[in-house]
Amino acid sequence: MRFRTLAAVHPEFTTDARAPLVMVVNVTDEHGTVVPLHWIEDLDWKAYAITWRLHAIDHLRQAKRVLAALSR
Repeated sequence: MRFRTLAAVHPEFTTDARAPLVMVVNVTDEHGTVVPLHWIEDLDWKAYAITWRLHAIDHLRQAKRVLAALSR
C-alpha cells in the first residue's frame, strides 16, 4: 500500500498546521475556451500529502498518453 505512512498515523491525530497549495484546474469559459482556474487552498497535513500524490499520478498518466500517441 502506498499510503502506509498516512495509514500509520493515529486516527485521532489532529493539528492546526496548514499548508497553502495553489490549486489549478482547466475549465471551459463562456466562449468555449479552456482556461486555467486557480486559487489557494490551505490544506491540513493529510489532504496536502494526498493532493501531491494525486498530482504525481496525474502527471504519470499524462506521460503515458503522450508515449502511447508517439508510438502510433
